[in-house]
Amino acid sequence: MPCGHLRVLVVKRSLQRGFLVYDMDLCRHAELGDALQATGADKMLAGFLAQNISSPLILFILIYMICLLITAFMSNGASAGVVLPIAISSALALGVNPLPYCTAVGIAVSLDFLMPFGSGPCIIAYEMGGYRYMDFVRKGLPLMILCTLVGLITIPIFFPF
Repeated sequence: MPCGHLRVLVVKRSLQRGFLVYDMDLCRHAELGDALQATGADKMLAGFLAQNISSPLILFILIYMICLLITAFMSNGASAGVVLPIAISSALALGVNPLPYCTAVGIAVSLDFLMPFGSGPCIIAYEMGGYRYMDFVRKGLPLMILCTLVGLITIPIFFPF
């Protein structure tokens, strides 16, 4: 093969179905964050949050929990692309530093240990290692709770509002 390119058939045979779905998910949902910014929906949601939540700490916890929730159904990159514009706009609407919110988004979207489709390595381990779905829940839930507590405590210490 010239230039070291692989044939499509060889690639299709070697890749697992779950990884292809994960990769397509990242591309599809990353555009949602751009759409939120282009339409102004991020500022509308941020205004709603700023009107109803006056405490920077409660907003921080809410953003963190939203990230944990949606990253279970989308890839971590796509989840960050959706929540990050809302988190930044919400922090600016409250008049606080957006850095702790950005850090919370970056960490929280990476904590999906409950489902095998939370990240590429989890998909590979699930498909190739013969793990069951409940194996991820049984081992991932305590790890996710621990990491969430550590994140919720330490991020505001290192990055004050």
